[in-house]
Amino acid sequence: MRVRVNAKYRYNPCGWDVVRPCQGNTLTPGQVIKVINLPSAPPANTMGHCYVADIATGKFLCMVSTSSLEAVSGRKAKQAKRKTRRFMPREYGIGDFLAHMHGLAKAARKVQREEQLMLAFDPVGKLVN
Repeated sequence: MRVRVNAKYRYNPCGWDVVRPCQGNTLTPGQVIKVINLPSAPPANTMGHCYVADIATGKFLCMVSTSSLEAVSGRKAKQAKRKTRRFMPREYGIGDFLAHMHGLAKAARKVQREEQLMLAFDPVGKLVN
């Protein structure tokens, strides 16, 4: 999603903001923030990231992925709400995604252990030195 500088957005972490947030990320899910441009830094939307600031103080908070931001009001907010309703039922959340990824990692570790055991034995079933 492309964002606009000085516009208000609601922060709902997804992607890399969940897996590996930027250092100093003190944002909470649902927090309303403002997108800013910093001097001597790439502008907003470069490589899908932007800098955000607190609305009340204007103080820089951190860098986040633009896909973690939802428009608070206006036409984009209505479009996002329609897309969410159509493609992702409300009962699915980030917890479901993380549980699914945990299950996949657990299955991969199990397969790796089984392969290591198979390599330790020859076809006859005796232990190989």
